[in-house]
Amino acid sequence: MAPWGGGPLLLREGSARYLFELSDLFGPVLLRRSDLRPREVQPDARHPFWELFGRWNASGRRIRPVRDERGRVRFCLCYLPKVGRDGS
Repeated sequence: MAPWGGGPLLLREGSARYLFELSDLFGPVLLRRSDLRPREVQPDARHPFWELFGRWNASGRRIRPVRDERGRVRFCLCYLPKVGRDGS
């Protein structure tokens, strides 16, 4: 991953799946699944993506590369911290 960010990254929880690129200067940009280009409309502040992104960001931005059959990185899977039964 480049020092200024990178991607594509996959953030998922339950049935929610979000592909995005991340710039340390400009923040995340959600991508279309069909061609990994930026979505024409980015999510507003109330969109569920932001809560997941905030948890991932606060937990240290842990990722794992997912490779194709040739060993090239296709995307990086984001790891979210486990949430306990009491919500903490």
